[in-house]
Amino acid sequence: MNAKAIRPMKALAAAILAALTLLCVCRAGKAEETAAYYYYSRQYADAARPETELAVDLTRCAALPSAGAELYREKEGSPQGIWIHESCREATFRVDVPETGLYNLEITYFPFSESELQLLFGLKIDGASPFTEAGGCVVSRVYQNEEIQQDAQGNDVRPRARQKSVWRTQYLRDQTGINGNLSFYLEKGSRDITLLFEEASLLIERIVFKQEPYRISYQDYISLYKQKGYTPSENVRQIYQAENYYLQSNSTLWPGTDRSSLLTQPFSYTKTLINYGGGSQWKEPGQWISWRIYAPEDGFYNIGFKYRQGYLDGLFSSRRILIDGETPFDELNAVRFNYAAQWENLTLGNGYEPYGIYLTAGEHILTLENVLGDMNDTVSVLQTCVNNLNDLYLSIVMITSSEPDKYRDYYLQRLLPGLAGDLRENAGLLFEEAERLIAVVGARGKETAFFEDIAYDLESYAAHIGDLTHKSRLTDLKNNISSLSTKMMEYQEQALDLDYFVLLSPGEEMPRVKMTA
Repeated sequence: MNAKAIRPMKALAAAILAALTLLCVCRAGKAEETAAYYYYSRQYADAARPETELAVDLTRCAALPSAGAELYREKEGSPQGIWIHESCREATFRVDVPETGLYNLEITYFPFSESELQLLFGLKIDGASPFTEAGGCVVSRVYQNEEIQQDAQGNDVRPRARQKSVWRTQYLRDQTGINGNLSFYLEKGSRDITLLFEEASLLIERIVFKQEPYRISYQDYISLYKQKGYTPSENVRQIYQAENYYLQSNSTLWPGTDRSSLLTQPFSYTKTLINYGGGSQWKEPGQWISWRIYAPEDGFYNIGFKYRQGYLDGLFSSRRILIDGETPFDELNAVRFNYAAQWENLTLGNGYEPYGIYLTAGEHILTLENVLGDMNDTVSVLQTCVNNLNDLYLSIVMITSSEPDKYRDYYLQRLLPGLAGDLRENAGLLFEEAERLIAVVGARGKETAFFEDIAYDLESYAAHIGDLTHKSRLTDLKNNISSLSTKMMEYQEQALDLDYFVLLSPGEEMPRVKMTA
């Protein structure tokens, strides 16, 4: 081939190379516009957490009245607030921040029952999304089961859940529930807070930037109540069937039928009876179920559960325990229900003694909320790595295709100069999380080895970027991402079965859970 023919080909190759470089730079710039909450929370980990509560003045709303939002007075038992109609897409409020720092956002709202859609929000601060997950914040709807009915043969029929419009106060969290109650960094001065809606119909009575309440330890809790002269209750052992919900967060949290044990309550050989609550659908962070309980007298009580957790072999499901909407002390913030393929008893306690929970005489609401507990940091790291590595993989295949020619040089080091560093950064996240798990568990094991193996693979890819198009290594990277995603889902879905729970006076015993002692 002569020189004249070669020059145009070189020019074309240079043009393609320049275009790909520009494309990758633009993609990288776009990805850096909004960081994941994992990085956001670490960026501001040392920021102050002011005790000042910042109540948003709902009358200072930029959407009023023509954009589907209007002020209301004396509606649904609320004195005043803002009414968000389905046509409203955003509402901006001005907030005066006296002190820079991190704040949680608490919202008091009343969802109308015309829609079954999830109440999904986006949030911007001064016109910009603070982190990726801020585009998908949620608050819970409320559902109530109808009474369990029987068919003509005497079999129980699964009750239908109907949405219940009630006032609720909740901290804002993201759609996955992985990150718990979200924290937002606000700088001193006047800030514009924009809420983005999608076909939402609700009343908002109050929006407050504040800190989550501090939870005292059990030792401080029990000491405080004993100093006041409070004493244990006596001769109480009340069994509450877990299938009889009071309220729940999702219409799909229906109770189920179990015939694995004669001691399941109630039980029948010949009829289908709904006899346990929770189940495989009670698995997502943020889902909750509540029950009514009755304390016959003032005093301390123990609470025990007959449970089965055959979903996470070798791991645990966690639940936050709330009494009348509040967690009494820190140890009830994430109670572990360890793996148990058969029914087991668990009395709330510290391994040495049951927790004494003080109740006044009368009705109370017991709520169990699905939380990640000790797995929260692990799932957050996995989510971050999966998102990061997916972006890296897509950047690579935009250049090489999903089936690269192993004899061709794609100039990955030149087109993606940050690729090696990004791979090492994600390997570091996995190594760091493996070490944290080792510290929690006390030893290396199968789970920590999983993190370390993939981290070593990522380091190998980083050390030999040019080889990603050889020996199916690009496929290996894709499989690594798939494995991380599967593991994340495994940790995130924490289902739990409950046959019943028991309100006990101290010293009373739980009913036996097995046919033989």
